[in-house]
Amino acid sequence: MKDSFYRILSRFFFPTGGFGFLVVLLLLLMLLLSGIFVYGLGGTQSAYVHIFYVSVILGGMCFGLAGGLGSGVLAGLMAGPFMPMIVDPYTPQPLYSWATRLGFFVLIGGLSGLGASVLKDFLNKQRIRLQQDTITRLLNFRGLREKSLQYNQAGQVISIVFIEIHHLRHIDGAIGTELTSALFKQIAERLTALVAESSTIGRLETGGFVLLCPSLKKAQHALEICKNFLGDSFVVGDIPVFTEFHFGLAEAENRQEDFSATLRKAKIASVQSRELQKVSSVFDHRQEDKIKRGVFITHGIRKALEREELQLFYQPKVSLLTGEIIGVEALVRWPHPELGMIPPGEFIPVIEKTLLINPYTSWLLRSALKEKAKWMSSKIDMTFSLNFSMKNFLDPGVLSLLETLIDQHGLNPREIEIEVTETAVAGNIRKVADVLHSLREKGIRIAVDDFGTGQSSLHYLFELPIDALKIDQVFVRSMATNSAAEAIVRSAILLAKELNLDVTAEGVEKKEEIALLKKMGCHVGQGYYFARPMPASLAKEWITAHPRITL
Repeated sequence: MKDSFYRILSRFFFPTGGFGFLVVLLLLLMLLLSGIFVYGLGGTQSAYVHIFYVSVILGGMCFGLAGGLGSGVLAGLMAGPFMPMIVDPYTPQPLYSWATRLGFFVLIGGLSGLGASVLKDFLNKQRIRLQQDTITRLLNFRGLREKSLQYNQAGQVISIVFIEIHHLRHIDGAIGTELTSALFKQIAERLTALVAESSTIGRLETGGFVLLCPSLKKAQHALEICKNFLGDSFVVGDIPVFTEFHFGLAEAENRQEDFSATLRKAKIASVQSRELQKVSSVFDHRQEDKIKRGVFITHGIRKALEREELQLFYQPKVSLLTGEIIGVEALVRWPHPELGMIPPGEFIPVIEKTLLINPYTSWLLRSALKEKAKWMSSKIDMTFSLNFSMKNFLDPGVLSLLETLIDQHGLNPREIEIEVTETAVAGNIRKVADVLHSLREKGIRIAVDDFGTGQSSLHYLFELPIDALKIDQVFVRSMATNSAAEAIVRSAILLAKELNLDVTAEGVEKKEEIALLKKMGCHVGQGYYFARPMPASLAKEWITAHPRITL
């Protein structure tokens, strides 16, 4: 309501096009009504004659110097020779009286018009400055939003191409802020040369560029031009800079959709193109739902930790040589009150991107090792495997807590196994080496999880103190029907044997898989064929009832 009032007021004082004609008619009507008003109240001898100043000043404010002078002349004539000084009895005005008044009307109208022109010029420059990016002189968010409103008023449904500069922070860190600004200018120049005719180009404060188009067809055309001709090589300050772009395309659902909503969708599409390692991606609502769910999960996980809503389930590990249960892996489940059971593969990657990963791992350690102590008092001694994130190795507090809990519960460190993914280990050897050696010296076992899905380089196997490999379930489930998967599993088992490492096959679901694994010499199996993950109480009962599995 308030915004609508200010918009109407702005259009009145800054009239354009057909609306300007309406304002002229309104001012003429005000002058006519002012004349009738003065005449009806007895003539110009009363102070009511000053009402003409309202129309005169408004004429100057709306149409500048010309409007002020014109309004002053019209008001002076209407309150001059055609208006008596006294209506009854009829007494005409002397020439000097109405001529002087006309002069004052013209003077006031001219001054108000001149002042309004100066003020409007200043406000227009300020408006341009506020809608312009200071580095590239392209439109900024405000300017793009204003342009989108113009498209909408013309009956057009906007589309947006968002252009993200990949690794912009790394580029800025390498060449500095000043040269990064020069890079922005060069990109702006190329975009202007390529798509200025079909798109309104803008740059956001975050560094991304925006192509605002009045139709989806024009946006698609602009996108193809940029993909083919924008290039990726720039030279700033004699420094060659390789720049990788990701493009996201989104169309507004209707003319009422706000610019920021369409821009958000285009940004989501660009994130999708980066994650899929594609040049461009078109927005669809599944991407939006995924991001919203991720935000919802991130917000909820802190409360879940505080309220202890997370639950630990335990999946047995079975010796493929004897059929004995030799250990369990602690797996986290989140029974969300609204979303239902959320699997760890969904919420743990979200947590790993935040500072919540260490509080989460601290909860995992406290819960799992407390349960381990209960099992030990019940004469159930076996290895407990716990999953660690790469960030956990960078937090001394988590590692100190692990040692404290082992001592507090009187646990055997050899019955505690830390699992870390192959990608995390292989990509961060220098960061984790000292920590893993320290854990190993205390007797804690180290296992590489999801083996076969990470880095091709295997030098971490002799650089780091590793006790076991876990072959990823993707290969285990496919090896019976896929010769390549079988070769990978066989090679992993042979490699583990050569390095004197234990090897566990994940995702075992069929009897023929067990036969193949035993034939290859695999030590341990884990999967639904033996047992699904179970709550602690049920897992204890199951293990007690199944001390040995028939293979």
